[in-house]
Amino acid sequence: MGRAFTAAPLLLLLGFLALGLGAATANVGDSCSTSADCGAGQWCFDCEPKFSGSHCVRSAATNPYQLINNSLPFNKYAYLTTHNSYAIVGEPSHTGIPRVTFDNQEDTVTDQLNNGVRALMLDTYDFKGDVWLCHSNGGKCNDFTAFEPALDTFKEIEAFLSSNPSEIVTIILEDYVNAPNGLTNVFNASGLLKYWFPVSKMPQNGQDWPLVSDMVASNQRLVVFTSIRSKQSSEGIAYQWNFMVENNCEAPTLQIFFFLLLWIAAKHHFYA
Repeated sequence: MGRAFTAAPLLLLLGFLALGLGAATANVGDSCSTSADCGAGQWCFDCEPKFSGSHCVRSAATNPYQLINNSLPFNKYAYLTTHNSYAIVGEPSHTGIPRVTFDNQEDTVTDQLNNGVRALMLDTYDFKGDVWLCHSNGGKCNDFTAFEPALDTFKEIEAFLSSNPSEIVTIILEDYVNAPNGLTNVFNASGLLKYWFPVSKMPQNGQDWPLVSDMVASNQRLVVFTSIRSKQSSEGIAYQWNFMVENNCEAPTLQIFFFLLLWIAAKHHFYA
């Protein structure tokens, strides 16, 4: 009888311990094996060589408009930006030629936007009689550096803006498109022009931008910059260095490696 009486509390205690252990979760930056080890809104990610092993990271950014509201000028907020947003791991070849270039992102553009990214850096090229997104070099897109037609990505952005009427998206173009009105035609075909924030409303000489609330109210929620100065007058696309500043850094080793990849691709005829 005594053993039967003492066993029940022991089992109950073990049950509570098991529940407690099961509920324990890692915090951002902690080591993990799977995403189940991490807390809500986090996932387990391996980001070598910055970290050794997998760690819990946040799966979505904090929306700045939810922290402060949207009553400040557009330039008073910080926006999560992805570099080479289109260069997605596992993106299938759209040219039939194996791709030999760098990947930068694991999420689709749609997932990036849904997870809090609000500025996309895209490389646009003339290719196959259209505008494509390519991770290339020397201003020329090749079959082995092409990711997809720009129209496909622009349609993803349009779908996000349509579904999120209080959000603003910025596109920063490393622009190699020389076809007259080539970019304008793609923006028009994607349906993005209806959200266009015009150059005429952009501030000069470092002044504040319009209020976010006003940009949302007027539905001018797409801000686009190009790296080609002449397109500000020819297509109404803001020349980025009239409105932006940047800290420069150089990585010559990576540049050499990229040229080596291009040489390998050429030697193996990974192009049309």
